[in-house]
Amino acid sequence: VYLRCPQARSRALEEERHREKQEDQFFAGEPWDSFQFDKGEDPVVDDGSVSSVEDLDGFASADSLHSGPAKPDLAQESSESWAWSSSEESDFEVHAKHDTSSDEEGLFIDMDERIKRRVEQLRKEDEWRKEKEAERKAARKAERAEKKRLKREREEAEAKKKAEEEELKRKQEEEELKRKQEAEISEERRQSMLEEQKIQQMQQMAEQRKQYLEAERQRKAKEQEEKAREKMEKK
Repeated sequence: VYLRCPQARSRALEEERHREKQEDQFFAGEPWDSFQFDKGEDPVVDDGSVSSVEDLDGFASADSLHSGPAKPDLAQESSESWAWSSSEESDFEVHAKHDTSSDEEGLFIDMDERIKRRVEQLRKEDEWRKEKEAERKAARKAERAEKKRLKREREEAEAKKKAEEEELKRKQEEEELKRKQEAEISEERRQSMLEEQKIQQMQQMAEQRKQYLEAERQRKAKEQEEKAREKMEKK
């Protein structure tokens, strides 16, 4: 009964047109639109009416394919074809020239179609969000794995470098110790040679002293013999 009133019906149609216009403007700028045309399967897009993302401006005209053929201005027709009735059984009466059943059916079919399209849009948008979230999770997981790998490689490189430095230090210490030992051995040998030389020199000096004393003894003995012979000759 409410929609049989010309004023109520006209207001309902105006509100529906305004809502459709707002929805078209709203969804025209959504990221989902590019997803729909790139990844989704939409009968309006797939029938060839929209060939690329640049054809988004024709989205409103594509909506008209879902809603059927264009309707005349029902508000104007209603004002001309409806009349007040003085019947006691009903407050309003349908004019004979206008069939309201087909208009009402078209209105509700159009609303039902838009609801279905909206549900499909929400479903695809939810799938798109889930796909993007899965991609972000995979990217974060890969990033964490890459960070762990780089950290492990850095730690391994640091450990290898530290081991090489310790090995080099150990070799240097061994070489230094070896040089010190060789120097000590060389010094001991030099000292030993000096001691031997001193001993030899002392032995030589002792031998020379012995030879000198023996020569002196022989010289004195010879002198005594000569003196004794001279005395004998004088006698």
